[in-house]
Amino acid sequence: ARCYSLAVGTPGRLLKLLRHGREEDGGGGALRLKHTELVVFDCHEDSKGWTVCTLKDTSRELMEFTKEGVVGELEKRKGKIKLAMF
Repeated sequence: ARCYSLAVGTPGRLLKLLRHGREEDGGGGALRLKHTELVVFDCHEDSKGWTVCTLKDTSRELMEFTKEGVVGELEKRKGKIKLAMF
């Protein structure tokens, strides 16, 4: 299996990749964060002042992705993974 050190996508797509495969074999999904060093959320406001954190279409999925994928890694690997919002 190939590993890539970069993943870019909408919160919904990243959440699907994180969950993909977990149900069938109980293992990790197609997106695994166990070697990730930095997770970046692009919180730039659009022309109407919305961000991924405030837009209805993305905010719920962003929080689910954070809870299911990022928080556990932050707890397990203190100091080895960082979360950035810009």
